[in-house]
Amino acid sequence: HTLMDGELVIDTDASGKQKLVLLLFDLIVLDHELLANRPLSKRYGRLKSYVYPPYIDYLKRNPSAAARRPFDIQVKKMDLAYGIQMVLYETVPNLLHGNDGLIFTCLNSGYEMGTDPKILKWKPPNENTIDFKLVLRFPPDLECDPRGNLPNLAAMPFFELHQYLGDSPNEDYEYFDELWVEPEEWRKMVESGEQFDDRVVECVWTVDPKPATEPYLSRGLSLPPRWRMMRIRDDKHHGNHRSIVEKILKSIRDGVEADELVSAAPAIRAAWKTPEREKRRQEVGQAPAPTSTQIQHQSGTLHTYGSLPYDPSLLFGGMAYQGIKGKAPPLVSGGQHRLIRR
Repeated sequence: HTLMDGELVIDTDASGKQKLVLLLFDLIVLDHELLANRPLSKRYGRLKSYVYPPYIDYLKRNPSAAARRPFDIQVKKMDLAYGIQMVLYETVPNLLHGNDGLIFTCLNSGYEMGTDPKILKWKPPNENTIDFKLVLRFPPDLECDPRGNLPNLAAMPFFELHQYLGDSPNEDYEYFDELWVEPEEWRKMVESGEQFDDRVVECVWTVDPKPATEPYLSRGLSLPPRWRMMRIRDDKHHGNHRSIVEKILKSIRDGVEADELVSAAPAIRAAWKTPEREKRRQEVGQAPAPTSTQIQHQSGTLHTYGSLPYDPSLLFGGMAYQGIKGKAPPLVSGGQHRLIRR
């Protein structure tokens, strides 16, 4: 009985051919022996030495079994945190599958079931997303009904983003903010014939002032920070719970850019090679500090060098209207100017 942890990805080669690959990165149980309380360095080492080589040997001796595999199995390569520049600019761009960020894992910690507080997830700004329910609100058709009880379905609606509460009897939602949609984008949405109202959508907070379509482009319009829709999440019944939304917003506020990670590498390397760290590694039976970038992300030594402090005056739309829960505020956009993965 052996229990491992990993992720299933789709690799696509240069010719466009795809294959499923299970990337293993942890070993919890090996032949009935529980390893969860061992440091990651030991678990990962056993995965590479005790599990994977016999598997490869079996495939070589049984080519027919290898041909029937539903997916390939590999050990996911890990690197020391101070090798972040190579990881970001050489390793990640050459991956055959998608990547939306990095995980910094503590080398000395045991395996944590559920959420591990010692794992630091980093995402670039364009991958830091939140899932909301999209609600379309059409303006009233005053020509047909001066009382304003009939919606004008021919007009461009307001695009409301609602966050999931989930802790109420009706599993209700509340208003969070507005989604920015340009007129040309709305025209294409209408032409598609697809329903967008009451769908879960994945959104990103962007600070790029450049619009996406005409006539805004030719006018040189500069847009404020805003939420943009990346895709529809038909795989989800609900948007992110408000507790998750709050955590992601905190990640956005405290965000670290890629160049800041790279600038922290010398300090991480210096800390990794101190006599105190070397002594600690020897005490837990780990290998000495390597002279070149090798196997594992080290948590706890990462700092946000060069990051700007969060300005509380720059609020996200929904956060700026606390006290009117569930009500749509005026059409005001705002947000933090700086924007974390597994």
